[in-house]
Amino acid sequence: MYKKIKVYDMYSLDELLSELNGQDGSISDKNKERINMLLEIKGVSVDKKPRKDGRYQGRVMIDGKYTSVYAKTREEVIFKLQRILKGEKPPTKKKAAKEWRLHEWLDFYIENFRLNKLNSAKSKDEAFYIANRLKKLFSDRPLKALPTEEIQLAFNGIKGTAQQRVLLFTLNSAYEKAALLKHVKNNPCAAVDLRPHRGARKTAMSNDEQRIFLQALAAIPDDGAALQYKLLFFFVSLTGTRIGEALAVTKPDFVLGANDFGTVSINKTVTYTRSNVPVFQSFTKTAAGMRTVPLPNAFIVTVLNYARNTPDNDRIFSCTYRSAYEFLKSLLKKLGIQGYSVHTLRHNYSTRLKETGTPGDVRQKLLGHSNISTTENTYTDTQAEYISRYNDNIYSFFDTVLTQFSDQKPTQNAEKDPLKS
Repeated sequence: MYKKIKVYDMYSLDELLSELNGQDGSISDKNKERINMLLEIKGVSVDKKPRKDGRYQGRVMIDGKYTSVYAKTREEVIFKLQRILKGEKPPTKKKAAKEWRLHEWLDFYIENFRLNKLNSAKSKDEAFYIANRLKKLFSDRPLKALPTEEIQLAFNGIKGTAQQRVLLFTLNSAYEKAALLKHVKNNPCAAVDLRPHRGARKTAMSNDEQRIFLQALAAIPDDGAALQYKLLFFFVSLTGTRIGEALAVTKPDFVLGANDFGTVSINKTVTYTRSNVPVFQSFTKTAAGMRTVPLPNAFIVTVLNYARNTPDNDRIFSCTYRSAYEFLKSLLKKLGIQGYSVHTLRHNYSTRLKETGTPGDVRQKLLGHSNISTTENTYTDTQAEYISRYNDNIYSFFDTVLTQFSDQKPTQNAEKDPLKS
């Protein structure tokens, strides 16, 4: 349509603007003719007055569709229209990139990039919990507007190096992804240094405190709801297991042995989501956590008698972390023993092992630690027979309280269960 219409060649924009306006501010007759010729073409129009935003608008019909151009002056609009009529593509307006806000990006990152790397429900729940912690730590603002200095000051105020690491890992990962996608120029977390916070050292109970505690456990009646906690805390005290490992044991894990000692297999754990939903996992915290721990036969019989009506695949101790913690806290308060938690019982076990002269490599195996030192990990192969030599030493501390279990006889079901495994 427009190929047959003669359009005067135009100069560059600067040349056009200088020629369109004469020295007195008027438009030359030659350029008036050019402008009139352009405006006489069917389908071409230029606003005489600017729009509300101060720009002029021009329109040209191409293949039955209007194309609009905008500029600060009418002359610039005319120049753009002539370029289009010469066959040049009209200028395209770039779509503005989304401006992410910090809180919005954290949610998007967790849902779309983080969750697909997590397997358990607990891990996914934890990811959102950490994101919410970060939202409370930093007020909502544009993603680009969080400076390194503010991040550093915020993390300096967090007590606990482990908490610092977990929070910074998520924030740093979110910003790394944002930088990769060009939502931000740089990752403000890259220059953040974690300042270690040395909290109070976790210690085991003293010998006297532990004796008082064990005697109080022994005094709990063998009926009622408290019996579960009594056996649970005796189990953790006698095996040094993590609470999640203790809550996961089932009847087939116990094996009655010759003489006075049997074993319990520690091969799984139970965790809880933030909404207190139990998640049964067929592995322990670390590979070294998969272990077999000696246990007095008398106590094994007591536990199996307690669980005689529990199906083999069900947990013997069905309580939660929270209820176990609250029971122990209440008991210790009554005894006047303060500052300890359920995990303290594991520290007690480790400390008593050391006090009775149990070698470091044996302690490492019993506690399920990944390493105790490079030398012991690399050059020591601790066998079950080697560990069994120290059974008497390990349980010598518990002699006075273990007597309450010595008279128990296995029930028919309880005796059968360990033989299945």
